[in-house]
Amino acid sequence: MPDAGQTRRSLLQASAAGAGVVLLGGCGGGKHDRQRLSAAARERDIKLLNRALAIEQRSIALYTAGGPLLSGPPHEAARWFLSQELEHAGRLRELIKQLRGKAHNPDARYNLRQPRDQRQLLEFLHDAERQQIGAYLHAIPLLSIPDLRQAMGAIMANDAQHLAVLRLEQGLSGVPGPFLTTVE
Repeated sequence: MPDAGQTRRSLLQASAAGAGVVLLGGCGGGKHDRQRLSAAARERDIKLLNRALAIEQRSIALYTAGGPLLSGPPHEAARWFLSQELEHAGRLRELIKQLRGKAHNPDARYNLRQPRDQRQLLEFLHDAERQQIGAYLHAIPLLSIPDLRQAMGAIMANDAQHLAVLRLEQGLSGVPGPFLTTVE
């Protein structure tokens, strides 16, 4: 486990990775823009938000099911991340509702690959967070309304923080490179 200085530094680096998206996405937008959306744009936005919601819901299932395999700092981090993932899912549901869409419910079952121990669960959680970031990287530029881009950018930045901590727990560099991508 790295010392506290390394952890803070890595978290700050991960936070900065998503900050640009949040700032760029925050220009303009709001309720008025939602009212002027074409039906096609609204449906596309709802589809993108529901895709992100489905990936969040799978991560929630993995954090929930995997909790007993974790101990010490990884257990505490996973509990915190689970609460944040639940907030992310709630926010996405709220955005879908504001667009007069129907949010997808969580699946009844997920294939979580049956992690055998803490090391393997951390790898699976790492993969799940990378999938979430990938979904946001894909969706953000396609969304019609700036405040939707901003909300998804904020969630993505938080998931980047999760990813940095999970990487550190695996003995990896908190931030693998200068750009936020889904490929290392």
